[in-house]
Amino acid sequence: MTDIAYEQTSVQPCELCNDGMAILRMQQSNFPYGIGPEQVMLQAQVPTWVCESCHGTYHGEGTEDAEHDAVCDHLDRLRPSAIRGLRLQLGMNQREFGDHTGIGVASIKRWESGAQIQTKAFDNLLRFYRDQPGRIGMPSARNWGQPVFRTHIPRERHAAAAAFELAA
Repeated sequence: MTDIAYEQTSVQPCELCNDGMAILRMQQSNFPYGIGPEQVMLQAQVPTWVCESCHGTYHGEGTEDAEHDAVCDHLDRLRPSAIRGLRLQLGMNQREFGDHTGIGVASIKRWESGAQIQTKAFDNLLRFYRDQPGRIGMPSARNWGQPVFRTHIPRERHAAAAAFELAA
């Protein structure tokens, strides 16, 4: 998602009537989210072109991003810009971030582009990395299943344990 700054003086020919000039303004948009009894109305400030001649209005570039951010806020999920910001704060590209967290690169790309909203479980993992910046050196999520020994065990004992079999 991109944060787009709009000046009150942005004008262009009206796309509705092709006669007047439209002025770009930020206006509140109300839109439904969800289906059936779970549906709620959300609000977002979106760029809107307003024609001085026909008084028609139409949304400008950035509307989908603003509405997507409103859905993320409603679901209490990190926005795409926050996920990208976290990754950049850690100094990683998408592949490195995926290797470090155990999250697939395709998922990271979808979340950062706003094509998909991450599940609550992945959102919790992302918030952990955001809130625990000192944990950067911890083992990656892919290694969490590996045994970690707190005391030194000689290699010979590891080899003997691996080769051990119960007699029938």
